[in-house]
Amino acid sequence: VAAGSFGFTSGSLARLLEMGLEKLHPKVSPRFETLGKPATLIYEMALASAGVTASRAVMFGDQLHTDIAGARTAGIASALVTTGITQWPVPADVEPRPDYVIRNLLK
Repeated sequence: VAAGSFGFTSGSLARLLEMGLEKLHPKVSPRFETLGKPATLIYEMALASAGVTASRAVMFGDQLHTDIAGARTAGIASALVTTGITQWPVPADVEPRPDYVIRNLLK
């Protein structure tokens, strides 16, 4: 949430429910489909709705481990914008490595 604090996301709450249901019903416990980044499904859905292939798309994002990692897994080029979560300068050996680094969208 912010420096020195934390919060629960829908994904973490879904995982808690899955774990509890697995203990109660180990053979038939339901699973949630991961929809958020970096899960590939959200990228596939975006490509399908736009009517483009991964080779013609670029994912713009400000987080390496969600936006950029998800794009790489889905085979989409990625552009890291460094005015959000990830700040400039970006180390040369950063992983996952974006295809492009954009310092500022306004200039």
